[in-house]
Amino acid sequence: MSYSHKDEQYLGKGELIDFLKKGLGRNVKFWYDEAIITGESWNEALHENILNSQIAILLISDNFIKSKYIKQTEIRKFFSATIKKFVVFPVIISPCKPQKIKWLREIPEKQYIPRNVQSIERDFPKGKGRRDLYKKILAHLENRAKYVRSPEITPGIPARFCLRSGQEDGMDISV
Repeated sequence: MSYSHKDEQYLGKGELIDFLKKGLGRNVKFWYDEAIITGESWNEALHENILNSQIAILLISDNFIKSKYIKQTEIRKFFSATIKKFVVFPVIISPCKPQKIKWLREIPEKQYIPRNVQSIERDFPKGKGRRDLYKKILAHLENRAKYVRSPEITPGIPARFCLRSGQEDGMDISV
């Protein structure tokens, strides 16, 4: 997950990330910088966890867009991941203009959540409306989690002979 520390209220109890963690349970492992322990190299921990992730939840705001660290480090690592099924999951948390950033312009606007230039802060005040949006985000995230877990099928080859996703040495055969 990538976010600006200025937006960390979305990690708090009852907020978006807490809601998603509870909703997904043990099916998905969430990792963000709060898991880095004292004495651990920040950049190494970040790099290792980004390379091992399959879904990048991006909490997009003006703070996110303006962050040099996110732009120069995190995003470059996300887009250099070699995982075949990698999902970028952009969530607009506050009013901003993602079109300012080239790689965000390349994501079709209909793939942002919420859609139609809406944001959680401005268009979904706390209460039922926001809770309903969080449920929608959870449903979309569950769908993407199923996608990244689904086996890769190679056309024309019987499924029992397909390599498991991520295996490239030809030694691990799915049965």
